[in-house]
Amino acid sequence: MLFRAPPGKQYVSFDWEQLEYRLAACYSNDSAMLEGCKSGDVHKAVQERFGVERRVAKSFNFGFLFRFEAPRLQSMVFEESGLDWSLDYCQKTLDGMRSLHPGLLQKIKEADEFVVEHGWVANQIGHIRWLPHAQKSDDDKVRERAKREAWNHLPQSLGHDLLQLAMDALLTIIWQNKLSWKIVDDNHDGFIMEVPDAEVDDAARLGKHLMESIPHQVLGDWLQVPLPAEVSIGTHWGNLVVWGSEQETVQV
Repeated sequence: MLFRAPPGKQYVSFDWEQLEYRLAACYSNDSAMLEGCKSGDVHKAVQERFGVERRVAKSFNFGFLFRFEAPRLQSMVFEESGLDWSLDYCQKTLDGMRSLHPGLLQKIKEADEFVVEHGWVANQIGHIRWLPHAQKSDDDKVRERAKREAWNHLPQSLGHDLLQLAMDALLTIIWQNKLSWKIVDDNHDGFIMEVPDAEVDDAARLGKHLMESIPHQVLGDWLQVPLPAEVSIGTHWGNLVVWGSEQETVQV
């Protein structure tokens, strides 16, 4: 469905690129993940190693990151590319990914052990998720699910916390300057504003600046990789185009 901006206004959409993957790279200090993030292409190594298309490599990376089993990976690959891989091939691919990312596997193991011992986990800025069933449940499936949720919480909740901080900073500027910009939606790694036509470039520059700078201010040296934000604009929500204006220094 397409949503149209009111006359004289446009939508400006901000979206972090591979946010959770990049945060997971910092949590794990996995050398292959960090190298991919710093080079700007987090899926290239997987694409070259397994000889697959980029969109399939993306499925591999995020499937492995969030501990998909072979059936889930099989379904994702089919949905993304139309390829009908056998479960055996999917399992071999996951095994190959394990050899590529030992640092990530170690961090996931540590998160498992922590939640089993304590019944909770906290992200890098202290956002806690309580998971007592990781300790107390007699059901193996329930305990395993709790462990998956513990690891997922670390990059996913941190990403949302950073998004909230960026939006709060933007709203403060909007209110202080009495701008007629509105945040009309947010999701796990971005948000959308409604902005007058004449102010689209200003909004795009400011929002991008805040999204790319605030995480480094909050996380300091722990954040070892850039968190690039893509900006798209347009009058119809379902048909936005990438903003192409030159970036300028923003004074805030």
